[in-house]
Amino acid sequence: MPKKTFFRLPEAKQQRLMTAARIEFSRARFEDASISNIIKLASIPRGSFYQYFEDKADIFDYYVQQIFANMDAEWKACLEDKHHGDLFAAFRDFFAQKIVTVLSGPNAAFFERQFTHVDRLNASNKEDHQQRAHKHPHHKSIERMISNVTIDYSKLKIDTPEDAANLFSLLMLIVIQSLGSYFRQKAAGVVVPTAEIVHMFNHELDWLEFGVSKPQL
Repeated sequence: MPKKTFFRLPEAKQQRLMTAARIEFSRARFEDASISNIIKLASIPRGSFYQYFEDKADIFDYYVQQIFANMDAEWKACLEDKHHGDLFAAFRDFFAQKIVTVLSGPNAAFFERQFTHVDRLNASNKEDHQQRAHKHPHHKSIERMISNVTIDYSKLKIDTPEDAANLFSLLMLIVIQSLGSYFRQKAAGVVVPTAEIVHMFNHELDWLEFGVSKPQL
């Protein structure tokens, strides 16, 4: 999380610094990204950077937080208002759109560079993060997305928030697997149409929602 001095900056300077972070983290993986490049792009002294952020991980985490800033509210509206608590219907709708956004939206280059380091996008388990006093902004994000919404349990064979959180974790694995398939194939020189990735996402979601076993006669 940025230091208080960052939030005292004029909005334009905050945006300039975060634009520099976007460019650098879209250019290189987290491990290879450089604070020197960020401060050069933002036209600020190195000392000023450390007045605003603890380190490279701090500005990375804040950038990711900004990308997903409205996600909880959007998910809640999709589940409760649009799909009236139907978890699977809402998940299909919401995350099919998110897959398209990740693959072709304004942060597509960032996700492509960082995707192999998903642990940093979901509360990094690296030692330096574990030792921080504050919680990572995406720590327990799955629990938060489930605990703050109303689910229609009459459509499910589960009836507790704990089971819902576990189910949501399984659903998110399908999203991650779909994105991973796209990026792995692209790295190998094969560009898969986004529509095909969304189709694969829905197909695997069918397995979880409807099962794969045939009724035994």
